[in-house]
Amino acid sequence: METKFLSDGRKVVIVGQLNNTETIVQEVFVTQAGDELPGGERFVVKSLHDQPVESWLSRETVKHEKALADAKSKVEGINKEIDDLRNKLSFWKGMVKQVAAFAKHINDANLDHFADVLTGQVKYAVSRGYGLPEIEKFEDYMSSIDNYYGRKEFKGIKCISVLGSTDGNIALTVSVYSDGSGGSNQVEFYKTIEEARKRVKQIALEMLNGNGLSLDAVRKCSSMGIIFSKDELQQVRDRLFVASEKSLAHHQEQFDKQVVQINSNKQAIEQMLNEAIN
Repeated sequence: METKFLSDGRKVVIVGQLNNTETIVQEVFVTQAGDELPGGERFVVKSLHDQPVESWLSRETVKHEKALADAKSKVEGINKEIDDLRNKLSFWKGMVKQVAAFAKHINDANLDHFADVLTGQVKYAVSRGYGLPEIEKFEDYMSSIDNYYGRKEFKGIKCISVLGSTDGNIALTVSVYSDGSGGSNQVEFYKTIEEARKRVKQIALEMLNGNGLSLDAVRKCSSMGIIFSKDELQQVRDRLFVASEKSLAHHQEQFDKQVVQINSNKQAIEQMLNEAIN
């Protein structure tokens, strides 16, 4: 069985020669077992090849499709970079506007820290809420970003409220959204990562002396680069052990109560069965 290939890549078996230029062929099909068998109607062709060939147009089409896919991927990457840069530029544009408003309406030498916040001199934010706070970059924390189907879009700078205390310090609260809505948290800002770590460690030790510091909180501190001394870790260990013993005793008490209840229920069932039999 002599086989050849058509210009479109199909494999055929030669049935006979019609004339000097035309040949009668039948297409070759492959079974699930991999066997090649001629099938279908016989037809006449003029062009036959000894091996599979590809047209110049087909090869160029594949090259252009690959080039187009590569270009599309690069464009998507560039667009992402543009979005990120646009968000950062929008943030600092908003910062400039706030600085101008601050300079126009506030002239108080005691507001140095607030001025540092508005002019971007601070680098890190520590949000005071429930539990141990995290250290975040200033621009990341202050940016109100809308996540829409995986695409992040800058919506503005979060609203900052200033609360003056009697000792002259400035307490800052930051809203969830740029219009002041969505609730707010008291935030502390720091110029260096060391200052931010020191403050979070202080909060952690206050928690240790209060309701206790969990193991997860200790690990969280470690991930932020906060280091505890041997004595501090010993205190954490002691508090965790005491809390664990209390928790174990509580669960043991609940377990014992359940055992008593189960046994009582079993006795009641046995009594009902005995009464039914009698």
